[in-house]
Parts: sequence; C-alpha cells; structure tokens
Amino acid sequence: MEVHERFRTRRRDIGAVLAHEITHVLLHRLGLCFPGTAENEILTDVTAAYLGAGWLLLDAYREDGVERQRLGYLTPEEFGYVLAKRAELFGEDPSPWFTSHVAYEAWVRGRAEARRERTAPPLAGAGPVERRRYAWERRRGRAGEGAPYAFDGGAPATGVSFSCPVCRRRLRIPAGRTLRARCGVCGTVLECAA
Repeated sequence: MEVHERFRTRRRDIGAVLAHEITHVLLHRLGLCFPGTAENEILTDVTAAYLGAGWLLLDAYREDGVERQRLGYLTPEEFGYVLAKRAELFGEDPSPWFTSHVAYEAWVRGRAEARRERTAPPLAGAGPVERRRYAWERRRGRAGEGAPYAFDGGAPATGVSFSCPVCRRRLRIPAGRTLRARCGVCGTVLECAA
C-alpha cells in the first residue's frame, strides 16, 4: 500500500487513510461488496466508522482559508451521523477526539439528525406538533408525504410500520396505544405512542 505524497506533511491524517484502506481489505476478505465502485467506497467508509475509525476520517476534514481537505466518500455530516449512531449504540462520546473544528461541527450536525430520528412518531419522544399530525393521519388511515411511518388496516389505522432508528429494520406495531417495541435485529427497545 502506498500513501500519497501529500501526507508527508500531513502525518496526522495517515491513520485516516490507513483505516479506509484496511477496511477495503477487510470487506474484500469477507466477500462483502456492491456491484459499483461508488457504493463500495460508501460501504467502506460506513464500515470504518462503525468499527471505530470514523472519527479519524472525519477529523481529517478541514476547511479554512489555507486548505480544504476531505477524506472518504461520505459527506462530513454523513460521517457525523454514522458516528452518532455508533456512539449511541456503544455509549461513547467522540467529541473530545476531534482536533478539527469543522469536523466537530459536522459531527454535531450529524448527531442532531440522529437524535431527530429518535423523536419521530410513532416514538413517544415526538414533539406535540408531530404527535398531533400523527394522530390526524392515523384517524385517516394514511401517512402524509415524507412521513417516516406507514399505516395499514383502514381508517382509523390498526397498525403502523416504521424504521428502527438504530439499525433501519422495518418494524410493525399495533396503532392506537402506548407500548414498548423491541427491534428483532439490534435489540433496541423503543418507547412508542402509536
């Protein structure tokens, strides 16, 4: 493996480059791949982030009057989102690890998006406006455009399906009552007010 000449003067970013390239090797050995190059690069970045090296890749993001650099194929906010999902799953706080201010800000924006997903109906943490919209749509038996959930069973709806905010697995629960749902894939317990 050869590292580009520009990293002679940017030694703190060599770990990020190596994390990305080593993840390529891991995925190849496991036989995990997509048909296209772009999809494989994104898979590599997400895998590297999930395995714990994502903060290195995000921290290599710099944007100031002197230089502009971004490593990997995810946007900085997407890296922040994946890092926030990992931090939630493993109980981590990667914020002290960042040396790049713009990388930290990207992580904060990604974390905000991940938190927003945890408060979308039918989850109990949804805000009052979202709850009223959800209740109105449930009575009609159909979700509005762009809603993160879908109804079934007529009007009013008897069931609702939505994506697990941790692993994205589609979950289906009865509508019209408060309950706890456990994702069968990642084991996350979700408080729902369906």
